[in-house]
Amino acid sequence: MSTTRFGSSGAVSVTSPPIVAEGKHFLDMTGDGGADLLTVAQEGGHVKVFNGQTSTEVRSFQSYAGHTGPVSLALSDVNRDGIPDFITGADVDGHMKVFDGRTAAEVRSFLAFPGFFGAIDVSTSNQSPDEFQYINARVRQGVTNSTFDGRTGELVYSFVDRNGVGAVTSEDVP
Repeated sequence: MSTTRFGSSGAVSVTSPPIVAEGKHFLDMTGDGGADLLTVAQEGGHVKVFNGQTSTEVRSFQSYAGHTGPVSLALSDVNRDGIPDFITGADVDGHMKVFDGRTAAEVRSFLAFPGFFGAIDVSTSNQSPDEFQYINARVRQGVTNSTFDGRTGELVYSFVDRNGVGAVTSEDVP
């Protein structure tokens, strides 16, 4: 799955697995086959989805209540219902959450690196043997990575990236 994303400069890039940065993004979040508008607040992680056909707001949620800092966001159909789900990573405590893409209901909440108090970046990959999505977390300014089963949140791999640069991708997963 590829996702078009727009950076702060307005430049367009295509990434796979689908990683979403702060800003505005267009992809089918309603299952109607049309591109919908996904917005993510640069501070606080407020996520909104607008139907691309009608311009009506179809989802709105605060990923971390009371949180005012940056939030890393990735999209992937973790529960395999045909709608991308939201995976968030907070900039404090390595806190990760998974939200159902259809309802915005919180599905899972856990610490990616218990005892760690800094920021993380999140991504997804589909390298699991049963074709379900992995959820990847990386210490934002470090080399520690963890990969979790998208369905259960269980730790699958934890490793150190010897290169120490970039985000976790499917190529990084052993």
